[in-house]
Amino acid sequence: METLFNYNRIELCRPTDIPLTSAEQQMFTAVATDFTRGEQPVMRSLSPAGDSPLIAILLLLAALVMFNANHARRLFRNLGQDMWGLRQRQNAFDEHTANETQTFILLIFLLCVGQALLLYSWFVGNMAVTSFHTINLCLLSLLALTAGFYLFKLLAILVIGHIFTDSPSAALWTRGFNTTSAFLGVLTIFPALIVIFYPAFAFPMIILALATFIFAEVSFIIKGFKIFYGNYADLLYFILYLCSLEIIPIVIVYLMARAICMFFLSEINI
Repeated sequence: METLFNYNRIELCRPTDIPLTSAEQQMFTAVATDFTRGEQPVMRSLSPAGDSPLIAILLLLAALVMFNANHARRLFRNLGQDMWGLRQRQNAFDEHTANETQTFILLIFLLCVGQALLLYSWFVGNMAVTSFHTINLCLLSLLALTAGFYLFKLLAILVIGHIFTDSPSAALWTRGFNTTSAFLGVLTIFPALIVIFYPAFAFPMIILALATFIFAEVSFIIKGFKIFYGNYADLLYFILYLCSLEIIPIVIVYLMARAICMFFLSEINI
């Protein structure tokens, strides 16, 4: 290609700067490749495993339970007797200390946290949530709901036990409820952790947690039946107890949990 000069023999442009012909332009036409264009940004879906105070509370409770492992072992040593037995007389080696009460509280609080995480996973699942603030408010509300359900049931058991039976039987029934709840807390927390950190296993873990909950409820109902049943007339009261304390409150908690998720995650069509 000839170099272009002006009349003073001064070079106006280099040979490489000369405009290309149409044929040459077709040969050197460049198309942007994928790695230069990148990908369209996608809104990242958040989960409680990322930044949630409930996870921190859960880890703290697990650490406290490990520090109280000796008391927890003593608590579960009489698990069968506390869940199903009717022996009111204490053995000489039975110990009920403040540390045991503290372990009860830790395990029951662990149950409430695990149930809150499972309810969140059930109603929200893999739906896109883009605010940790929304997740945290929803989880803390669900925790308040599960804790309120436990306190309501404990108060109802204390009232019913002291009205329809004597004090030793009422204490036996109450201890059975607390032991069942503590044992359920241990069984619930593992599915809850798996659901949060491995969402792909959410459905089988929720089914497993539901199965353990049903098992615990049936065990407690059987113990209550042994304590209160005396004749056929007591069957009517027992049916009323099942409806008012074992079925209706659970349905209400389920509906309230769904309403909480719909309120805080209004952008999600649950």
